Amino acid sequence: MNRFHVVVLTAVLSASLVVRAQQPISPQAHFDAGRFEDAINAITSQTGDPSPELIFLAGRSHLHLSRPDEARAQFARLSTGVDPATAWSLVGESAIALIDANPGLAIEKATQAVAVAPDQFHPNYQLGLAQSAAEQWEPAAAAFEKASGIDPASAYAHYFAGLAYSRLRQIDRMATHFEYFLKLAPNAPEQPAVMALMRSVRGR
Repeated sequence: MNRFHVVVLTAVLSASLVVRAQQPISPQAHFDAGRFEDAINAITSQTGDPSPELIFLAGRSHLHLSRPDEARAQFARLSTGVDPATAWSLVGESAIALIDANPGLAIEKATQAVAVAPDQFHPNYQLGLAQSAAEQWEPAAAAFEKASGIDPASAYAHYFAGLAYSRLRQIDRMATHFEYFLKLAPNAPEQPAVMALMRSVRGR
């Protein structure tokens, strides 16, 4: 390779690195790192209407920031669809029921959402959240297991699965999901507590 080719290759690689550096961080990446305000800002700064997935993520971000009214407003955007039986409408209604401290209704709506869309991530994930709120750990673990199987890259599906299995004292399954969580979201605010729990289990 002559000097000219080296210069050209170096310029191409440098330009590629600049483009990568300029790419915005995704809302999901902000969320997984515990930067919930940044996740919301990344969603609201996008042009056009956000997808249902991003609306749900915005609602969850507001909940992490202890802003239930703002979260309710986001989930209401999901539950005002033309067809009230759509999975997203039911997921929104379930999420609002959790804000209202009504886990029974939340489970009912999320169960209906799963019936409508059994192979979609969010209905199963929301069902797990609702069942966890009701301390129904065995079905919650099953729901998060299904959700994490549909989307293995979802850090928090693994996190909540690990929590449910910890309540069931199924340590091997707990450890498997927590290990995935730590790999997928090493900067998550729950990371220190998860690592401490893993150390206590491994130390036995």
